[in-house]
Amino acid sequence: MRRGRVFSLRDDASSLPVAVVNETFARRNWPNENPIGKRVRVGFYGAPAEREVVGVVGDTPTFVLDAPADPTIYLPNAQAPTGGIWLVLATSTDPTVFGREIKRLVAEINPALPIAGIQTFDSIVDDSLRPRRFSLVLLACFSMVALVLAVVGVYGVISQGLAERSRELAIRMALGARAGDVVRLVLGESFKAAGLGLVIGLVVSMIATRLLTSLLFGVGALDPVTFSSVSAVMLTAALAASYVPARRATKTDPVAALRIG
Repeated sequence: MRRGRVFSLRDDASSLPVAVVNETFARRNWPNENPIGKRVRVGFYGAPAEREVVGVVGDTPTFVLDAPADPTIYLPNAQAPTGGIWLVLATSTDPTVFGREIKRLVAEINPALPIAGIQTFDSIVDDSLRPRRFSLVLLACFSMVALVLAVVGVYGVISQGLAERSRELAIRMALGARAGDVVRLVLGESFKAAGLGLVIGLVVSMIATRLLTSLLFGVGALDPVTFSSVSAVMLTAALAASYVPARRATKTDPVAALRIG
């Protein structure tokens, strides 16, 4: 509820015709006005009749989560009976067992009254999410494979580059550089290269995530936890790929590395 009231037992066929509208309906028809007490003309299973708006409720998705809410009017069943109704029941027991109990009670009241079906809220939500859930799981699997390949690629490229610089590092050691100086030099250069790559990758990713907006509901595509986690993994891989060859280079005999032939 946002304003007013919901239906009560007094809203029957002998009382004033009333209606409850959602926020979208109220905002579209009475912007910047109080909709309570306004009149709407509704024709539903009968001749059109004027009804007084007695309440405003929040917007609720009808079929899919990401579709904008439609302007909606709710009528009390006692004033606008239809060929069938939906009953929404809350239970603390197993919904499947509860469903069988409902069928038994309805049969006791009227054995000829048909029940079209019983569904749990979880199953209704799962049915609406199944197509996008499959797409997102598939994307997540490809993303994990891409992340592993990226880590392996970064490690391999940096390791190969440092292996080709083994003579340069040996010369530095021969000229008096300490092991710590060499390690800091290598880590610093690798960190700068990895940082530049991350900045470029993050910018491209932020642009590409707009394509995922249609698959998401209730969360943003720019998830800071995901971006920071992936960045941390890539930086760790880059630093690990730099540290191991750098430590190995500091233990190399400079004379042996500089020997020609």
